[in-house]
Amino acid sequence: MSEFIITTSPILHKALLNDLKHIDSACKIKKDFKEGRYLIAFSKNPEIIIKNIVQKRHFFLKHIHPVDYSGNLLNDLNKDVEMLQSCIDRIGLSPDNRFSIQVINIENQEYTAKDIEVQVGQYIEKKYAIEAYFNDYDLPDDINQQIINILIFGNNYFIGLGTARNNLCSVSDPYRIFSRWEMHICRSEFKLREALKVIDYHPIEAHTAIDLGASPGGWSYVLANKKMKVIAIDPAKLDAQVLEFKNVTHEKIRAENYSDSVKANLIVNDMNMEPIDSANAVLGISKNLKTGSLLIMTIKFTHGPYDKRIEETIEILSKQYSLIDIRCLFHNKQEVTAFFKKT
Repeated sequence: MSEFIITTSPILHKALLNDLKHIDSACKIKKDFKEGRYLIAFSKNPEIIIKNIVQKRHFFLKHIHPVDYSGNLLNDLNKDVEMLQSCIDRIGLSPDNRFSIQVINIENQEYTAKDIEVQVGQYIEKKYAIEAYFNDYDLPDDINQQIINILIFGNNYFIGLGTARNNLCSVSDPYRIFSRWEMHICRSEFKLREALKVIDYHPIEAHTAIDLGASPGGWSYVLANKKMKVIAIDPAKLDAQVLEFKNVTHEKIRAENYSDSVKANLIVNDMNMEPIDSANAVLGISKNLKTGSLLIMTIKFTHGPYDKRIEETIEILSKQYSLIDIRCLFHNKQEVTAFFKKT
């Protein structure tokens, strides 16, 4: 028997649960924490669950961490911190890898997530002499980093120890980090920034990117700001801030009508259309993407079954692309983000 807190998009939780049942047919949701977070109980031991989840691509899973201990809070900060510290003493931290504290606070008004993070983190640093990782402005890259996940839900706490590799994401709440970044055009900017971070893609100055369905220009803004030459394709208007970039060219046409032969290093596609149509639109301009270059696209879900929509998209694009990964990013809502390489 084991328990995990799993994060997904709320509309995808049934699809994710069906997926997890291939690992453990007896798994079930024990508690809905809202905001797409669920307490899932498995009949198998945690090592088996983690091994299978990490090895298998799970399209609908954003984040997972084990629950080693849980209990009731006293709603007194000092006493509750002492309770959490006693749990940490039993968890078994390694002195060889640095750690971070990640706290989610849902429906508790007595104190903030930051209050817990600071006090528990200072306790570990002092008692165990382990280097702490704390950065409110970026997602850490250390996959071996020890992550102490604490979820506060009303008067209950759930705490567990994992690693960035096994949690499938180095933080349990990227929103807090990305909210510190300025938004210029629209919220979709955060989605592309998260995607670039997840795939570890670093835009190169003067390389060319094609942005399909660019309006109002959030993705074009992100890429242009990184000094890429951007061809923004969309019959609709772009925000004036995007048009100020001299390295942005706006083609006011539909993607299927684009005929220029310029070679690109990156294609991004956030078009709001059926996955099949979106994938076919990509194929229409694939000749413009250099071999080995990257395609980032969102697969939108207007209806289920969601796994079938993904399979159809992969099948269409497989004529010219190989799949790298599909992730349910924290900034994905009714969609997932797919990464392909031009073959």
